[in-house]
Amino acid sequence: MKKTLLLLLLVQICLLPCFGQTLYTNTFETGSRFHPGAGALGTPIIMLDDLLIPSAQVQGTDSIRVTKVKFGIRRLSGAPATDVNFYYTLVDDTATMYDNFFKIPPILLGTVTLPSNPGASVTTIVSFGDSLNALFSLKTDIDNLFPGYQMFFLGLSFSNANTLNGWRITVPGPPDSDNVDAVWLYNTDSTQPRFATFFDADPIATFYLEAFGSGFSTLPVRLATFAARRSNGVNILNWITEQELNTSHFMIERSNDTRNFVSIGQVAAIGNSNTIRNYTFTDARPARGNNYYRLRSVDKDNASKVSDTRRIRNEGIADVSIYPNPVNDKLSVAINADKATDGQLTITDVSGKIVYTRIVNLPQGNMILPVMLSNIAAGSYVIKIQLKDDVIIKKFNKQ
Repeated sequence: MKKTLLLLLLVQICLLPCFGQTLYTNTFETGSRFHPGAGALGTPIIMLDDLLIPSAQVQGTDSIRVTKVKFGIRRLSGAPATDVNFYYTLVDDTATMYDNFFKIPPILLGTVTLPSNPGASVTTIVSFGDSLNALFSLKTDIDNLFPGYQMFFLGLSFSNANTLNGWRITVPGPPDSDNVDAVWLYNTDSTQPRFATFFDADPIATFYLEAFGSGFSTLPVRLATFAARRSNGVNILNWITEQELNTSHFMIERSNDTRNFVSIGQVAAIGNSNTIRNYTFTDARPARGNNYYRLRSVDKDNASKVSDTRRIRNEGIADVSIYPNPVNDKLSVAINADKATDGQLTITDVSGKIVYTRIVNLPQGNMILPVMLSNIAAGSYVIKIQLKDDVIIKKFNKQ
């Protein structure tokens, strides 16, 4: 089936704000074409192809707003008149298999009637949208199935089954990391309407796609830093904003399992600012064990956005973190102690053999212990810090 694919799709997408940035491109104009046909009851089958936008290109934004799309229809000599329906859809985030990757039903963008083509083969470009108004949007880092990419689908169907009209594929196509080597069909005449099939062309084939633009932020708060530290039995949170626009307040949320968060307080925001602003909050009654914190910035229209999570360990007399992990030669052991104390640091391999040991004398507060590991072999290790009133165990890998 794939080697009879007969169509060209030129998709040009502009996202607000539009900076002319290329988000995705595959502009080879060679290959066969595809006509998805009709189901058993004669209903036109909708064919969909994926478009993957690298997340790095929209990093720091909340949404991608698609404002313009262009489809190119490849029509051979003698192709009859046909109505072409154009669609889009987003990712089905409940999908567990390729067949179900897209949400159903696809949403109609519009319909165009193409006249018969008595002359030479031709590509007809059909456009929808403009450079300002959104056709549709998707949330960054949510509507995707592949880490590092934002994914959605564009598709079409033909009103008649004549394959002289078709959607052209391109050979060679981009690497699989930029486009899934598959196509999706939506056939409402079937008891299983969603279906995925893979290209068998060599080299890789895909549809002619191109995307331009950028993402945008729906909540105009730019968070520069967010830090959490333990001090004398309380936990102190500090954060800095670089920009605020119509910001109302920050809610501080806490969890002991990273899943169930509750609000434990709030701090009023400056509201509107283009300069550095510093904020702080003290959790005077942290729970015993691990405390996970996040900020929820709320604007004056009640739209909100949550920050990354920060962890503080509140048991024993010290909180310990190690970095980098994996490590090459030098491991840093960061310790935050509630009181001055001393003890023993040991590192053992997976068999329990001690490969490093030293005495530690900790002052109250923060300190960093450098541990040189250039003389130990690559592998997995356990670091243990035995204090008078506490013991902390961490694992790391040596490269």
